[in-house]
Amino acid sequence: MATRRDGSSRREGLTAEEDGGEDWLSTLPDEILHNVLSFLPAHEAVWTCVLSRRWRNLWRSAPVLRIRNAKRWGGMAKFDKFFNNLLLLRDPVPLDELEFQTVLGICKLHPLQPSFRLLKYANTWIRHALMCNVRVLRVLVQYQYDLPLLKVNMPLISEHLKTLELRRVLLDKRALDFSSCPSLEELEMNFCGNSTTNKIFSQSLKRLCITDGRFTDDLSSLPALQDLEMESCGICTEKLVCQSLKHLCFTRCHFEEPTHISAPGLISLQLNDIWGWTPSLETLPLLVTASVKLGKESMGCCSECTFHPGTCADCDGDPDSSFKCEFLRDLSNAVNLELAAEDGMCMFKQDLTWCPRFSKVKTLLLDGWVVGHDFYAVVCFLQHTPILEKLTLQLCEGHERMVEIEESSRSVGRMVQFEHLQTVEVRCLRNDEWVHKILKILNTYGITPDKITIQIQKELESMATGGNSLPSPSCADDKKRRVCYYYDPGSAHIKFSDDHVMVPARVAMAHSLVGVYGMLGDMRRLRTRPATEAEIRRFHSPEYVDLLRDLTPESYFNDAALRQKAEDDHGIGGKDDCPAFDRLWKYCRGYAGGSLAAARALVDGASDIAINWSGGMHHASACKATGFCYVNDIVLAINELLGTFRRVIYVDIDAHHGDGVQNAFLDSNRVMTLSFHRYGKITPHKNFFPGSGAINEIGAGAGEHYSVNVPLDAGVRDDVYHTLFKPIVGKAMEVFQPEAIVLQCGADSLSGDRLGGMELSVRGHAECVGFLRGFNLPLLLVGGGGYTINHVAYTWCYETAVAVGKERELPDDIEIPSHGYELMYKNQGDKLHYQKSTATAARKRSSSAEVTKGKVLEHLSQIERAPSVQFQERRGGNNAAGVELYYDRPPSLEDDEPAQRLHRLCFPGLTKRIKLRWCLVEVRKCKRKWDQLQR
Repeated sequence: MATRRDGSSRREGLTAEEDGGEDWLSTLPDEILHNVLSFLPAHEAVWTCVLSRRWRNLWRSAPVLRIRNAKRWGGMAKFDKFFNNLLLLRDPVPLDELEFQTVLGICKLHPLQPSFRLLKYANTWIRHALMCNVRVLRVLVQYQYDLPLLKVNMPLISEHLKTLELRRVLLDKRALDFSSCPSLEELEMNFCGNSTTNKIFSQSLKRLCITDGRFTDDLSSLPALQDLEMESCGICTEKLVCQSLKHLCFTRCHFEEPTHISAPGLISLQLNDIWGWTPSLETLPLLVTASVKLGKESMGCCSECTFHPGTCADCDGDPDSSFKCEFLRDLSNAVNLELAAEDGMCMFKQDLTWCPRFSKVKTLLLDGWVVGHDFYAVVCFLQHTPILEKLTLQLCEGHERMVEIEESSRSVGRMVQFEHLQTVEVRCLRNDEWVHKILKILNTYGITPDKITIQIQKELESMATGGNSLPSPSCADDKKRRVCYYYDPGSAHIKFSDDHVMVPARVAMAHSLVGVYGMLGDMRRLRTRPATEAEIRRFHSPEYVDLLRDLTPESYFNDAALRQKAEDDHGIGGKDDCPAFDRLWKYCRGYAGGSLAAARALVDGASDIAINWSGGMHHASACKATGFCYVNDIVLAINELLGTFRRVIYVDIDAHHGDGVQNAFLDSNRVMTLSFHRYGKITPHKNFFPGSGAINEIGAGAGEHYSVNVPLDAGVRDDVYHTLFKPIVGKAMEVFQPEAIVLQCGADSLSGDRLGGMELSVRGHAECVGFLRGFNLPLLLVGGGGYTINHVAYTWCYETAVAVGKERELPDDIEIPSHGYELMYKNQGDKLHYQKSTATAARKRSSSAEVTKGKVLEHLSQIERAPSVQFQERRGGNNAAGVELYYDRPPSLEDDEPAQRLHRLCFPGLTKRIKLRWCLVEVRKCKRKWDQLQR
């Protein structure tokens, strides 16, 4: 007899009726059951009629029909019969969504001319769906060749249709007139042949997406269009004019003739690998983001310049002329600008002759073929971007093969003061003469080395491995790990104050070391994405988030009421542990976004180890800043992990107790918090911060015994530390059996730290990373404390090496190469491995270490092994409601039995291990009967 955690018992293998209970699925409201059915293919939804009397007719009124897998019926005739009968037997209720998806085999006689007879009822099914007031209609036909297989020759008339997605469907002129669909907002057409050569009519369409077609429309018949996306299309129109267009994206498109684009409301523009005529753009006053990559066969937007260079007065003549063919001028209002070109091209050279002023550009990316062999483009852009904050120069493969010319006769020109420039990132294959030339130009403009990051990238072939690391000698399993890495230079260069012990620049120092030792090529770089306000509100209170967002040093000092509220209620200001400094909100969003991005990389399965050294702010509570921590990125990341993993263990090796994380999950049995920290009094009347973390703090409610604390004496060394760390962590992993690990690598537990008072070596600290890496579970590494910044930078660099398996390449005698921060390591002899402190306290073995270990292991032995837990809301309650995840990875539903699928859809936190045996037995019986009827 199986015993539950609440003490109740139940005999396994019995149905609900046999056990004297009630069919709990059938007690749910019809709305929930209909929602469950909407996830199932239609034939499996019909199978649910045998589950119980309650389920017998539910499928008839399901709001969603998904017609899939026609091949499994043994022929289209049987499939057509089933589908026709399904529509006839279905109740006359509105239909929210119809998805028709089928895969056609190759016709042996004419593989390029498949028989349309295979889809002879499709028009009838579409008409029936429209009669049922369908809101979302998807007709998806799969075939080996990119040919349209289904002809729709009737007008689509519906007042309710909002989304239409078509694949390999050929529409005639009547079907492309959506004037009778006043609610249609989204149209997606993939491989629809010549359908797109006709004009599309719609007064309500907001999003149009076309793949593999030929587009001749000028958009005049789409007055409400906001998003236009085209991929692998031929563009054959003289103009694209749309006043309402906000987002425009062309990918691998061929412009067959000069095209003029007029969209005064455009916010984002993407021209990716386009070729043929380069489109000309009308003034874009609202443009925020522009990304342009021109293909090898691209031509200028001016035919006179293309075929007769130097003869166009508008391009090469008087600078006071109209510049009607100047491409860069059309992008001058962008805030974020990326310019790239195919191998072998030096594009934009003509436009640089009369380079416009980019008065709004804050981030700029130039690739090697745009920069050119004399780097004149760099000089030109530096002179014309007065508020530039970030510059990225990406030197492409083969750039060094360009023919070098003598010093350009064009002078460097006027000098510019870059008050806003925060970072310059140079991406290259090797640190060669081209890099030195760029550094010389940047130094000429007064850009200091601390703002410059050189990122050495591997060859493209090695980067295609997806960031696979080497086997780590620190791990017993000797396996590779896929590692991803987050770095945001904007947040790393923020200052708390001139004399504050918390220096975010330590992250930039660590990043420079990681790059100079060639480890960036062994990891995938996570995209810089600040956390949104909604994401931060998932844990932090609305009032506190509003204060963080709006607080500035000026408002703090000028508004007495605001200052008192910030100090008394939210811990900001006062003794200046958490000061109100400039760009506070940007800093918080930056490091929180890094931890969320790292967690999502683990959830998505794209990486085995994710690193964010700017994170680890473990003291912040839901409504208060403390201990230099404002937003608790660790809690946000763990909540993200809990959406997929049933149990997460959090291990903290910071010198200070991780009180904020412990309190956030104090009553949860899905998260175990395990903290190794200094504890006790530093004076007769003062405890070591934060004063919590006693060995008897074990959690509360459902989370009792899941808060584990290991208090340590001051001056603890490697040998004592690891006599505690390894057996305790090993026992915790054994009894809790987590599915993911979060490790806070606070470096204030190192010897020589300004605040920590502990005596760990760099290798001893990194040994914790290697030990947890060896469990071969998804591992998230975040930073934390650390106030002797050169020690912090090297430690995190070395622990990055442990993550990617390169720690043997950083021996004790390795010297620090030139990388912009080498002067910070003079006090340790320009060596990465520094000598430990020889303090007397460090030589004493703590007499209480064995006692502490015994108590903690006894405490862990009281935990029930691998607790079975139900899905819980993310910490923060209603703040998380309705907010979509950045990565939307719902569990795979295609290969399960219907009963398991129903159960998981009703209770998404539970997995297939929790079995509904009675339901499985009934469904299997039903399936056998169904197969007999078919035969």
